[in-house]
Amino acid sequence: MYTLKQWLNSQPQPFLEGLAELWGIEIPAASHRKSVDILVKAMPNREQVACALNGCSQAARDALAEIMGGGGMASRSAFVFRYGKIRPMGPGALMREKPWRSPMNVTEELWFRGFIIEATKFVEGEAAEVFLVPHELRPWLPMGEPAGFFMSEAEPPDKNLASPWTLSADMTLMLAFVYLRRMHLRWDGRWRSSNRLEMASMLGAADADDASGRFGFLWMLAQEQGLVVVDPVGMVLLHKDKLLKWLDLAAAKSQKVLWQAWLGSKRWNDLCQVPGLDCTGGSWENDPVGTRRRFLSALVRWTRPGAWYSIDRLVAAFGEHEPDFQRPNGDYRSWSLRSRATGELLTGREHWRDVEGMLIHFFLIGPMSWLGAVEAVERGDDWVFRWTERGDAIVSGEEPLDYPGERVKLDSKGGLLVPWVSPNRTVFRVARIAEWTSRSGDGLRFQVTIDSLTHARARGVSLDMVVSFLRDASGRDVAKDWLISVANGGEASENMH
Repeated sequence: MYTLKQWLNSQPQPFLEGLAELWGIEIPAASHRKSVDILVKAMPNREQVACALNGCSQAARDALAEIMGGGGMASRSAFVFRYGKIRPMGPGALMREKPWRSPMNVTEELWFRGFIIEATKFVEGEAAEVFLVPHELRPWLPMGEPAGFFMSEAEPPDKNLASPWTLSADMTLMLAFVYLRRMHLRWDGRWRSSNRLEMASMLGAADADDASGRFGFLWMLAQEQGLVVVDPVGMVLLHKDKLLKWLDLAAAKSQKVLWQAWLGSKRWNDLCQVPGLDCTGGSWENDPVGTRRRFLSALVRWTRPGAWYSIDRLVAAFGEHEPDFQRPNGDYRSWSLRSRATGELLTGREHWRDVEGMLIHFFLIGPMSWLGAVEAVERGDDWVFRWTERGDAIVSGEEPLDYPGERVKLDSKGGLLVPWVSPNRTVFRVARIAEWTSRSGDGLRFQVTIDSLTHARARGVSLDMVVSFLRDASGRDVAKDWLISVANGGEASENMH
């Protein structure tokens, strides 16, 4: 534990004289060691502390109460960002200017009175500079309110335009695509152009980038769970045992598995996925796993299930209460981040909103929405969001309720509609026997064709097996003759009930 005496020993004699003046304590001007001894004995005293505290401004007393409410410690960089810097001065400047008599801000006011001292604390393996209230003074200081904050709620959107949760079905569709296409990657590990464009269309992706956006997110999750393996010549293979486990999952369980894969992923760096940010320069490293954990810890504390919140207000709340959630050591200088639009270097706390603020926005409208943990709806210049019922269960460590079961819908022309929350095995089996055609708000659409049945047969799926599956999946009486007819482009509804 860093003691008051250790800190006083590190300060020059003029500083000690200024502190003694503010506390009304007499010390010898010529002896540093005796000055420290006198201060260490005199300061930890109820009357002495009360007298020194009464000499502070109300703003300084409020800031000190805030630190005490947070356990007597605060991030140095966050505190300085909010309350001001301490002017660097050597012994000569301290003696000439006597800055304790006219502090420039709240931080200096508390610093020159010895109510906060500098220390280094290791936060998750990283050295972080903090301000501490000396332990020797704490018994006589007001404890302050325990650190606590709750977001103010926003008005619900006029219409809930949030999309259905599709990630589990899309993941299974991607695995089926890999299985059916026997695809190879390029030399650099990226998808070949033809495969990438086709898969992007099937996913409804706004772009065809397999390294970013929702497409890249799915591909990362498939690799993170070991569902896909790339052999030495670049062929993408499915890991049989892990695939079978995935296919056995219901939609809600899949949701939890995908959430946990994202939480623990070092492969997916959310910061480098934020639109408009370029993080390719320099040799700095961030901690995406720790950042997610700290972000979610605060978000869960500040919000409640079912209520809507403004993302802009959330960004402001993090800026005030948890600004260092991404950089617990308070280092805002060494990361080489740039704006893609202007090329401007985004270093320093003055660019917090351009980096951390945009990351918070991306978390909510990107991965957390894709994973079905939140619903996010654009409203004017802002977005509003809320926890989903299953998202709340997942972050609370509970098992999410499964989605209501829906059968595959089979029309008279051999068209299939697979609801978004169908079991993974159902999605995979339909993709093996029918050709994907489109996606809608209700689910994935496929068409039984003669080519799809021929390819299925080549992979060991007989016509009898297809008929049996369609009967089970749709709940309808499917005849083999009808199936052959519609596969050839005909329509024979009398043999399908």
